[in-house]
Amino acid sequence: MKGCDTILGCEIETIVLRYRDLSSKNTIKIHNDKIASKGFVWWGWWAKPQEKVALEVFKSLAEKAISDTHFEVFLLDSGRSELRRAQCIDIKFDFNNPIPSPQKNATPAYYNKNKYLMWFKFDKISEPIDSPDKDINNYSYVQVDEHFASKTSPFSVFNNKKVYNLNELIEQQCTIWFLRKAKTDDENRQIVSYAPGNGNVETSFSIANTNQLLWLSDLHFSDNHFAFKKSVGSNNQIFDILKNKLDSIKFKKFSKVIVSGDFTFSADEKEFAEAKNFFCQMTSGYGTDGESYIFCPGNHDMKYSEKDYEDNSPIELNYDKAKNNYIDFYEKVKGITANKYNNNIHRFVALNGTLVEIIALNTCILQQDREHFRGMGFAGNNQLFELRNALKVTDKMNALRILVMHHNLLPVIYSEEPKVNPMYSMLLDSEAISQFCIQNNILLVLHGHTHKNFYVEMTRKCESKDDQKKTIYVIGLGSTGASKSDLTDGYNNQFATIQIEEKILKLNIYELFPSGSNEKTEPICKYIIPFGG
Repeated sequence: MKGCDTILGCEIETIVLRYRDLSSKNTIKIHNDKIASKGFVWWGWWAKPQEKVALEVFKSLAEKAISDTHFEVFLLDSGRSELRRAQCIDIKFDFNNPIPSPQKNATPAYYNKNKYLMWFKFDKISEPIDSPDKDINNYSYVQVDEHFASKTSPFSVFNNKKVYNLNELIEQQCTIWFLRKAKTDDENRQIVSYAPGNGNVETSFSIANTNQLLWLSDLHFSDNHFAFKKSVGSNNQIFDILKNKLDSIKFKKFSKVIVSGDFTFSADEKEFAEAKNFFCQMTSGYGTDGESYIFCPGNHDMKYSEKDYEDNSPIELNYDKAKNNYIDFYEKVKGITANKYNNNIHRFVALNGTLVEIIALNTCILQQDREHFRGMGFAGNNQLFELRNALKVTDKMNALRILVMHHNLLPVIYSEEPKVNPMYSMLLDSEAISQFCIQNNILLVLHGHTHKNFYVEMTRKCESKDDQKKTIYVIGLGSTGASKSDLTDGYNNQFATIQIEEKILKLNIYELFPSGSNEKTEPICKYIIPFGG
């Protein structure tokens, strides 16, 4: 059966709205408190970039909402796997233009100044349903192509099938489902691990909601090596300081957050929990989600010893064990299973039509060798070979390709002291990665690791393409979160903003101060990268 672009012939009886309680905020309690004080609450729809308002469907549902009978919707907490009912008494939208809350004083304060494509008015929100899988199995999916920017639903395989359970919904990675009462002849089987265009290697280009990206590096969440207080309510949490700084430079919306490794200092569970909480705050404050985050691991994210971190500590764990805490963090924040190499490829279309591919490379896969190599950068030919195969499918699309990794591709430190069993900063296979960049038309390389910003334009010969020469731009970012004692002399904490414009990419590096000072609103470095010419 073909999906519906209008409600004609379709009996959409309810919808499921997805949310996730990632932060310390209790979403339902805050909304119910508004209902208690105002008699109702306005709930904003945090749509994904590829989702749009299905106008014909929601015109009909809005009429139902304001009728005497109203209609019930489901609220799905994808983090806790909880399902609730809410009575909807109105819906507001303006085609596909983001609009402010119809009544700010009846909207939770943490997002009542934001604009969204759609607002739902609820006067009742229930407790969690006792048997949610049984309840939701009474409904079947209705395909609505108009809900997607492409005008074609990527979830057509679910059309007219019963909703098997909550996990089946959660795995689909969308924010609204359209449902009707199930019929006896509707198929009732579970479809698992279904995420079109999703996963570590995205197979299609999603549509970004802005042309802006945020870049962070070397956050180093820890007790003794982190510059920002972590206690709730303190006035210099890193999220609060960063948000204030972004507000001051009028950079309030971005479609992706790039982090080039070293989320922690010792790679222990507590530090990764603090990193996870930071991204929960980002999700609550900016509407980002797992698909928005582009991560690669750093050497400090690999736990090679059960003892406290020291530069000269012997290696006690092999690579598979060393990466476990990072993988757990990655999978919880991203909502997907990590692959063999802990790398990923993100594909999206910027608002100006630019196709963008961001490849996050793992440069921390070097195995133990006689208590040697811990922390040194290495990607390996096998990983590069698999990434090359994944990139072949889009070779002819002339996408803007960006490589993100932790270790520096080129020498950044002026001079490193010779030592026995050293941890030198540069990659052991930097030439292999350089050739990988040239052969795959990668224009820009972003890295962290050295805690200082760095820029070079590198023109190299491509060995396999008739001596053709290509220019690669390599940019290093200082540490976003390391304490002053761990920063390179003369450098403060840093972050960067990236703007994709017509034929040029603008990258600005800003300083971030634990004191919260935002007096310096000008970037310390400004780069313009031409592409597509």
